[in-house]
Amino acid sequence: MTTKRIAESGTISVNPTTKALRVCLITEGAGSSADFPREFFTQANADALGGSLSWPAHPVDLSKPYQRDPLTAIGQIAEQVTIEEHDGKLSFWGEYIPAKSKPQIAEYLAEFGHKLGLSVYGDSDGHNDSTTGRWIAESLDGGDPYKSVDLVVAAGRGGKFEKVAESLGLITKASATAGEEEVSQMEIKEVNDSVVALTKVVEGLVSTLTGKAKADLQVEVDTAAAEKLAEARLADYNKAVGLISEAKLTESQSESLRTRAMKGEDITGAVEHEKKVLAEALASVNAGDDDEGKQRIAEHLGGGDPKGAVDYDIPGFGQV
Repeated sequence: MTTKRIAESGTISVNPTTKALRVCLITEGAGSSADFPREFFTQANADALGGSLSWPAHPVDLSKPYQRDPLTAIGQIAEQVTIEEHDGKLSFWGEYIPAKSKPQIAEYLAEFGHKLGLSVYGDSDGHNDSTTGRWIAESLDGGDPYKSVDLVVAAGRGGKFEKVAESLGLITKASATAGEEEVSQMEIKEVNDSVVALTKVVEGLVSTLTGKAKADLQVEVDTAAAEKLAEARLADYNKAVGLISEAKLTESQSESLRTRAMKGEDITGAVEHEKKVLAEALASVNAGDDDEGKQRIAEHLGGGDPKGAVDYDIPGFGQV
């Protein structure tokens, strides 16, 4: 079994009478950073979340939680965490206890807690699903000294940003023609990073506990804008990959066009240009009136086996 550090979204609900802060920590199903099957919801895993400290945000570098300032903690989760079922799904529930040394925290969360989110941060044991690539959590590490439940904005949004990046990777893999399966993972990461960068702008609004009232409405606007951008980029890239595949270009031509499409460029005109370049190159190495040469060009541009798109018996042709 392997271990992965997760950042999983939770929610705060405020009791209107007592002002107590009740927290839904993890819910059954697809989450922000992992999938949580029904068998995950055991009392042992619930107890692993009990007593978790809380900070205003996750560590700046998620791989270095020890760098957080211990004097900036703003609260903790009560020791007792329970398992409850709502709408057919199991969840871990606990009470959020604001730090007594920071009384403004309790007041702030009572006012804005229902519009903000929490994010569970800690080590989980589990495995990767071989079909989807998603992390399947099996248990939580109760002894993790760095586990926390931190205050964030739009905690993971149900995993939408991560799923956009995953979908982009799957589309790229499925759309690649023979000999082109190895699409650079760095390119996919760049698209995901551009979305993450937008969410960081939103999260920056709550990096401290001052001026939150003015930022509250803008948070939802900025988060929605990030989602729209991600979805638009995904749709444009999907369309571009389809055009490249239909054109049956050489490997080097296709790779160059996919790179441009990944950066958000409109490659419609470029695809047509590359088709002409390829046709002229093929014609130049075949006899002008040779029927076989004409047939090879026609098959390439209008149909035939895509594997033949990079094999013309011309040393180095189509390779960079």
